[in-house]
Amino acid sequence: MRTQRFRIPLVVASAQKEDHDNLESILADSGWQLFSATSLAEAHGALRSAKTPIAICDAAINGGCWRDTIRSL
Repeated sequence: MRTQRFRIPLVVASAQKEDHDNLESILADSGWQLFSATSLAEAHGALRSAKTPIAICDAAINGGCWRDTIRSL
């Protein structure tokens, strides 16, 4: 019998493609479902649509800073 794994949504907000690629590699075959955002606007959309409890945000993201993202939630 095959069990279905629960996937935990995680938003990664960074303008650096390398950040997304590295986290995707690190989290491969884990219980995390990665949603990538390259700006605060994309991060807001991903946080709302994925209903994710966790976000990792670059300190100098396009469109503001990580504090702006937290304040707007």
